[in-house]
Amino acid sequence: RARWRRAAGCAAAVALGASFALADDNEKEEKPEVQGTVSWRKGSVERRPAGKEKWNALDKGDSVFMGDVVRTGKSARVEIRLKDKSLLRIDQKSKITLSRFQLEASAGSGNEDLLSRVWLKVKKQGGKPSNYEVSTPTAVAGVRGTVLRVDLEKDKDDNDVTLVKVYTGKVDVTRPKRGPRVEVPGPDEVTKDTWEKIVIEMMGKEQLRIGRSGPLGKVAKFDPDDEKKTDEWARWNQERDEVEEKGGDEPEAPKGD
Repeated sequence: RARWRRAAGCAAAVALGASFALADDNEKEEKPEVQGTVSWRKGSVERRPAGKEKWNALDKGDSVFMGDVVRTGKSARVEIRLKDKSLLRIDQKSKITLSRFQLEASAGSGNEDLLSRVWLKVKKQGGKPSNYEVSTPTAVAGVRGTVLRVDLEKDKDDNDVTLVKVYTGKVDVTRPKRGPRVEVPGPDEVTKDTWEKIVIEMMGKEQLRIGRSGPLGKVAKFDPDDEKKTDEWARWNQERDEVEEKGGDEPEAPKGD
């Protein structure tokens, strides 16, 4: 059952839509700085510094910086260990922007054929989880001590749709500030201002699919074990998380594209 609540002051959120966003809510520096280090790479992975046009190849051990755009080619993947030891993994044919309050991912336009899928494993620091924000054009999600997957898809009419899956922990999902006015369950119609403060709380083993218009949708249960049988991206990430928790160095190379 969807759990609706008002966001009195959400420290971090995951927004869903045509782009992805990842943000460390504790980040205070204005100048570009190192956001993380490439801990694993397969295939063609590149970064473009903020305000630049040239793309530079990324390899294991390379740093990524605030404002960088990271893109992966066909059959490519990359794992980035963030400053607080959280892990960000980016699937093939994705384009992600690392910025202070957002990590934007484009679904592609024109000749671009992008998937834009990310997996985020948020590390706890001193017993408290770090706060991150993942956002897309149709939603925003607040992430705390969470294993989270966000996919940016296209529906049959070529509209942006975001899929959020929570494996462990808790995620608060809401619309971007410019989201459409909608009605939600309850006796009164929700105004635009109030709508922007409404949040769906998602727990482990729950998923939500959100388009550009209409209600946020219903939270549904899913079984990660069943998912591993049919979804190679999910299987690889879950196996990689297990390796990382045991102190392993290298993930297995994914089988297939």
